[in-house]
Amino acid sequence: VCIFICLYITTMASISASTTHKVKKVKAPAPKSKRGAGVGSIGRGVGAGVGATSKKKSLSKSSAGSSKRSIAPKLKPSTLSSPDQVGALKSLEGQELSDRIDDLVHRAFGERSPFGEGISRPHTASTTADRSGAAADIAVACRELGTVRVLKRHGVLAKMEAMLLPMGIGAIFGNEDGTNHGGGMRKIASAISLASMTSDGGSSTDGITTPTTTGSVYTGVSDSRKGKATPAEAREGGLLILRALCEIVGRPAEPYVVPLLAAAIDECSSSSGSVREAADDTAVAIVASCHPIARATLVVPILFEALQSPEWRVKSCALERLTQCADLSPDRISPLLPEIIPKVTPQVWDTKPQVTRAASAAILACCQTNANPDIRPAI
Repeated sequence: VCIFICLYITTMASISASTTHKVKKVKAPAPKSKRGAGVGSIGRGVGAGVGATSKKKSLSKSSAGSSKRSIAPKLKPSTLSSPDQVGALKSLEGQELSDRIDDLVHRAFGERSPFGEGISRPHTASTTADRSGAAADIAVACRELGTVRVLKRHGVLAKMEAMLLPMGIGAIFGNEDGTNHGGGMRKIASAISLASMTSDGGSSTDGITTPTTTGSVYTGVSDSRKGKATPAEAREGGLLILRALCEIVGRPAEPYVVPLLAAAIDECSSSSGSVREAADDTAVAIVASCHPIARATLVVPILFEALQSPEWRVKSCALERLTQCADLSPDRISPLLPEIIPKVTPQVWDTKPQVTRAASAAILACCQTNANPDIRPAI
């Protein structure tokens, strides 16, 4: 007991007011933020928020880079997909064959078919899949019965032109002397008139010459105000028929589809999204199926005419098709470089970034067709 009392007195004597004690603090768990690691978080949350933001940006960039539409799948026939159905079509003659082809044309245009559905039967709305199948059926009929027989004798080509070019193909192309009021693919309903453009790069109105610009505009004008009175479903059907002819018939249909490339590029400025998509796919199919000589002599002049359009979608499509021509026929595009460079170079400074990117890619693709060993390393 005496020893215990002595130890207690000694310990208490060593404690004074200046004595400090170290206490281990237990950190309470940080509350979880409902917003996660946002910008307003403190400490590590700031770094995490920046990382999350950069991750979102990288995802958005990757999604934006992959947003470009891939190659469309080939069209498949709906009622002429089996040998038995094709054989039944070949067995038809005279008026029965004409009625059958007319029925396919009506379906491709999204119209009511009086021969197949009748008048009293309720009419179901046509979809893009229905029009695509009917267009492929027409192409199969051309392949099996003959392209000239179906397109010319049964009037399919005339009906397509009536839907895509109600004012005639002359309404798309303009003369250098200004006598034709339709240049620049097709006039838009605005104060800009490309029909009066002269070959020296200016537009003349009542003797007053004004310089032209390379800026693209979005007019926001509907198709009806642009002079396109035909329904959007019918124009989409006509484009699908052109594309089906390129994919299913191939080279025998080239004389009929290449002249209508101008109509396909012109429809890229349509106010209907389905028509724009069909027009772009059709233009790709036409350029891919035509002969290399036709790309240099027929397709490239059409693309030059399209570059005069004020619609940026028309310009972008024309420049992309020029890149396609350079990739498919470099030996035919290389001699045209003195004509291509002055036409495409002004588009690099266009006001729309889509046109600028397409023009840069087109110039690079065309310049890479040059086989000169002294110049090629500098490209």
